[in-house]
Amino acid sequence: MRELLWGKILNQSSISNAQIKRAVGKEDRLSFRNAVAVLAVIFCLHSHNSLAVTDDTIPFNIPQQRADTALTLFAEQANLTLVFPFDKVREKTANRLVGDYPVHTAVKLLLDNTGLTPTFSDQLVLNIAIETKGKSMNIKHRKSLLATLVGLFAAGGAATATAQDEMQESARAQNVLDEIIVTAEKREASLQKVPIAITAFTGDQLANAGIDGSEALELVTPGMSFLSVAELGVITIRGVGSPFLQGSALDPSTSVYIDGVYQSRFTSAHLKLMDIERVEVLKGPQGVLYGRNSPGGAVNYITRGPQNELGGKLNVSVGNYDLRKVQGQIDIPIIEDKLLFRGAIHRETRDGYSENLLLPSDALEEEDLFAARFALQYMPSENIDIILRAGISDREGGLLPAFKVEKIDPTAPNAGMEIVDDPRKINADQPNYTSFNDEYVDLTINFDMDWATLSSISAYIDREVGPKIRDVDGSELALGHQGEVGVRNGTQYDTESFSQEFLLASNGDEALDWVLGAFYFEENPFIVGGFDAPFVDSFFVTTSQAYTEAYAIFGHASYELSEKIRLNAGIRYSSEDREQTRALEINSALVAGPETVSDSWSSVTPKIGIDYFINDDTMTYVSFSQGFKSGGFESPLVQ
Repeated sequence: MRELLWGKILNQSSISNAQIKRAVGKEDRLSFRNAVAVLAVIFCLHSHNSLAVTDDTIPFNIPQQRADTALTLFAEQANLTLVFPFDKVREKTANRLVGDYPVHTAVKLLLDNTGLTPTFSDQLVLNIAIETKGKSMNIKHRKSLLATLVGLFAAGGAATATAQDEMQESARAQNVLDEIIVTAEKREASLQKVPIAITAFTGDQLANAGIDGSEALELVTPGMSFLSVAELGVITIRGVGSPFLQGSALDPSTSVYIDGVYQSRFTSAHLKLMDIERVEVLKGPQGVLYGRNSPGGAVNYITRGPQNELGGKLNVSVGNYDLRKVQGQIDIPIIEDKLLFRGAIHRETRDGYSENLLLPSDALEEEDLFAARFALQYMPSENIDIILRAGISDREGGLLPAFKVEKIDPTAPNAGMEIVDDPRKINADQPNYTSFNDEYVDLTINFDMDWATLSSISAYIDREVGPKIRDVDGSELALGHQGEVGVRNGTQYDTESFSQEFLLASNGDEALDWVLGAFYFEENPFIVGGFDAPFVDSFFVTTSQAYTEAYAIFGHASYELSEKIRLNAGIRYSSEDREQTRALEINSALVAGPETVSDSWSSVTPKIGIDYFINDDTMTYVSFSQGFKSGGFESPLVQ
């Protein structure tokens, strides 16, 4: 995948066709579509008068930030054309530049000690080269213009802005796509260079498609299905999934991660996409880098981080079924370049899609949701980055009955029940209700040691679901209830979990690229299932308390044999211990248990593969991998 971003077209014409040819290089073969876009740029540049860079001072105001963004601002403020290799420059952090300086002095201050070397072409075009092993890798040595020509930036008048808009539309019309950076391999990399069957979306792409919940990802992700009932979600990828009825000691088959934090329960899969930067759906066993409960695949949610500028956004939506939705984000640089804050909220209310004819006030499928998250980023030095995140999600609403009574045989007796043909209407003899509360905090610390980066991800999650109360049979007869309103509670879930992961990753400058890691996880899910059977005058209560402790060590490496061939290999050792205590009561009398069962599992999961880069646009790969899912224990629960 290539990236071509167009900035403001410069009011000069000293860039020549020969310069463009040198930037492209002899090995490049542009498609007709991309050639049209490049020729359009040349035409726009030659349509203006030339202007050389002078020694006059220019006022600059550029905070410390990612180098690609800083260079973009620099070019705009200096009226310069800028060419640089995006995928390398974006890994650097530029210095703060505030004050009046000549252009040559200013760019040196901006890029001092970054490993980026600025050079000027004909006093007009600023080229950025990358220092590798004591040498500079200039842009003309890259294989593709479209992979490295990130911007042509300058300030201009109305004609310039018009030319910019036309070029942006032209680029989009020629199918020039934005590059998507993913962390599927526990490091940032272009989606085009990751040898994993992966479907990735930016937050903006999902928002434009009207997708604001995880359950809708199946609409845009081939090979993925999502089973959603109330607060529970079951993800199936390529046919690998889990039964819907789960207990405290049974796990999903597809792992879910939010900002690198493992989410263990089935309730974790069902979430609102609030302030999301991107979503990555990894298909197939992810036994090395993700390990636990990922034989089907993994889903990564990455939220937006704090920005170094004061700003915010507020979206208000209304819809049918009395939908009211408010989303807001705000960025506050508490200490410029040092301490940044970002907050996000989501408030949503909606009437239900179904109606209880027997109890009109019953809020079937109604939803009342409030979610909030904040992130605090602290950068005490250039090589240390600390991010603290915390959030809460409160959701309540009405459930549908477990099933709807339908009359299959018209001649069969109704047994006293009225058969309602409308699929959105039922006769339920009691209200249906559930609630969900999720609180979490996690801390990520990244320490750049030049030769490698050491990362620590610590997280605590507390989830509570219920009481879940509903009419199981969905009829006016008192046959079966999950709990009883005002008398007995139905099913309740309560889970606390803690996870810790350490990662040591190479800086990616060598032919050998590697990552080493260690992972620890523990949780203690507790589930109470209450079922009322009025027709036999009995109330059943099942309890299930589990404790799980797991750890793993792993490593993964990639080695470039040549410019076209890359080898991949990895291995992970996982170990897990689990214990469960369960009991059954009928009418408050203990009839079974408490019974305690325990077991342990361990596994070694390898991955090997080879990648072949056919050209800059196409990579093919072959890989073998295994996944790991620990065993569990059935629970005598009614969910």
